[in-house]
Amino acid sequence: VLEDPQAAQTMAALGYESLTGDITANGVWDSASGNMGFENFVLSVDDAAAIGLDFALGGYTVELVEAMQQINATAENDQAAGMAMLGLMQQLEIQGAAIKITDASLTNKLLEFFGQQQGTNADGMRAFAKGMLPLGLAQLQSHEFAAKATAAGGSFLDNPGTLVIEAQPAQSIPVMQLAAPLMSGNPAALID
Repeated sequence: VLEDPQAAQTMAALGYESLTGDITANGVWDSASGNMGFENFVLSVDDAAAIGLDFALGGYTVELVEAMQQINATAENDQAAGMAMLGLMQQLEIQGAAIKITDASLTNKLLEFFGQQQGTNADGMRAFAKGMLPLGLAQLQSHEFAAKATAAGGSFLDNPGTLVIEAQPAQSIPVMQLAAPLMSGNPAALID
């Protein structure tokens, strides 16, 4: 049940009067080493799409969990708790991550829906979206990445199937090393 009438109208226009699906996940945590991973964490909505997530972390130890619980139990304000959590996050490391989108009709429905709003059809909206990809990605100031992402995104829009966004670093990367470019407003540094 959607309380927002506009959201309900949009869902109906897309052909989704009701949604069904499932969530599956496989995970492992080695509390001694702190290695943790999820494989095939998938949210699947019938006749729409499935979004999957795989990731591997290092440093997620029992001591870290206990320290996080202690902060939550004793923090006097949200800002102090947030700063303390950031300090703890320094021991976490990203070993790899992937997001997988598998289309089951949603992409073309969205292209048709937004195309109609713009006075065109799915093909016109597809061409527009493909034209916007290089412009949006140019802001990251990585020509090689922009070219790869534009090609993959354009291919997906032409023939919706599966799109995978993956990070497989040669060695583990501290979470704070990834967070710093985001906090400093330099997301382009994440690419390398």
